[in-house]
Amino acid sequence: MSPSPPKYEVRKTSLASAEAQALIGQLNQALYDANPNPAAHSWTISTQDVAPGFGAFVIAYKTDTNEPVGCGAIRKIVLDESSGLTEHTTTVAELKRMFVKKEFRGERIGRLIVGALEVIAKEECGVDRLVLETGPYLGDAIRLYEKCGFEKIPLFGEYAEKGPEFSACFGKSI
Repeated sequence: MSPSPPKYEVRKTSLASAEAQALIGQLNQALYDANPNPAAHSWTISTQDVAPGFGAFVIAYKTDTNEPVGCGAIRKIVLDESSGLTEHTTTVAELKRMFVKKEFRGERIGRLIVGALEVIAKEECGVDRLVLETGPYLGDAIRLYEKCGFEKIPLFGEYAEKGPEFSACFGKSI
């Protein structure tokens, strides 16, 4: 008996694709529903951020139907001395725009996306550290990141300005 094919696969795709924009729209709505205060949100990512060698945008697909079920991105960032994180490296990749459709949560799709982005960060972007920001009120997201090996780090960059009411930052070596 041969092993069954994977239920989900992660593929790099264009940030400008209709599928990417639909998932990002759903993500933005979910984040707004969780906290409608505009100060809580940092939704910026550009096609330049995810250009080859600088980052990537990925979508997780259900293999039997090719339905897009989740997404995520990485972008290279440079941390300054004030970040308190430069003992690792000044150039890191930031994990962004993580989302899994509600009806597909609990199937380890988030872990699959994080794993794919870790490989891209290391092999294609040449970084050995990932950092991320999430809302401190997003318990499911925090649990996912902790299960993936991320540990709480000081707020950095624009998130330091937002403060701990709106931001929690995490990092890990890869």
